[in-house]
Amino acid sequence: MVFVEKCNFVGDKSIYHNMKRLELILCTLIFVTLCAIGKERTKAEMINIARGVLLTTNGAKAKGYGEPVMQLVKSSERLGVVAAEGYGFVVVNRNDMGRPVLGFSQTDYDADNLPEGLVWWLETTEDALSKGIMGAYDSDILCVDETIENF
Repeated sequence: MVFVEKCNFVGDKSIYHNMKRLELILCTLIFVTLCAIGKERTKAEMINIARGVLLTTNGAKAKGYGEPVMQLVKSSERLGVVAAEGYGFVVVNRNDMGRPVLGFSQTDYDADNLPEGLVWWLETTEDALSKGIMGAYDSDILCVDETIENF
């Protein structure tokens, strides 16, 4: 009779550990899923992000021109382009889990006359974001002081 009680105890303990293991796996799975799914930024949030970037990078202009008029000039599922005439434009990530600013320029955004390199970069970035590729948060920031002209 003592032998049977020991077997039941060992069996109960094993079930208890399996339940705890299952609970841990489920909690981890839920946490990872919630981290992977961010909420979409609103138009107002994207405009506020862009305003901060353009006013910071165009400090001298900002003093003379007043408040820039911000417009969402391009919007897709993964990113948006917010522009202000005379200040430039900002490419903003629509998903709040990634870096908010994907890129910016101090030149005006002209949808009818975009350089081929920028068109390629926008398409490639959109494709990478749709596949969930984000990379390190600040690993690909490139600061360029000069304007690079097309050949």
